[in-house]
Amino acid sequence: MTQRREFLGGCAASAVALMTPASLMAAGSAPKAATSALSRDAFDALTQSTFRCLSGSGQAVDLKLAKVLHGPQSPKLDQFTLVLSRTSDSDAELAEGIYQLRHPKTGAMLVRLAPSDSTDHTYIAHFAVRA
Repeated sequence: MTQRREFLGGCAASAVALMTPASLMAAGSAPKAATSALSRDAFDALTQSTFRCLSGSGQAVDLKLAKVLHGPQSPKLDQFTLVLSRTSDSDAELAEGIYQLRHPKTGAMLVRLAPSDSTDHTYIAHFAVRA
């Protein structure tokens, strides 16, 4: 029940993030390019790479993409979850909220991160992207 609640909450936050003006999401990128950068396949290719997360106070925290969990699929909707782990050289804890994540291949994006209930220093981000 907790996982379903987390997934639905993540979908709602993702919908809010998707309605954010493009200038805040990924400056200078076309909507189609931004959508393809947010696909499950794109994140699968980035497993074990590092993302830079900017906290609300502006502090940079490095998070490694540990794995991509595949969710229900349909021809029009791609659902998946990112599992990100804090790198050992970063000691900042992130509270549940919307953060800016940056990666050279995806650019900047706003995502809702929530601390994992089962693993310390691990965060999850749910995605439901129109295919």
